[in-house]
Amino acid sequence: MQVTGSNSAITSVDGDITIEGTGGGSGNDNRGISIENGGTISSEGEGDIKIIGTGSIIGGDNNWGVFLGNGGKIESKHKGNITVTANGGGENSSNGYH
Repeated sequence: MQVTGSNSAITSVDGDITIEGTGGGSGNDNRGISIENGGTISSEGEGDIKIIGTGSIIGGDNNWGVFLGNGGKIESKHKGNITVTANGGGENSSNGYH
């Protein structure tokens, strides 16, 4: 699942957001969830954000469960909680969260 680019956003006012993603494929960079290049997941009010990502279990490097980088954001602007659960797959530098 990707939220990539400055025009990509998942937003809630008071409802909860739950996102689950699992990477597939046998190469590199098969991430469960990528939030990058200005992509945003945000709660504007009291909603909680829960993110669960698992990288591909087969394949090479960088199969992170959750990748947050290059200007990507997860934010709660009021009272909501943020929970991130990330499990890496693959080999070498495939950590749960990057």
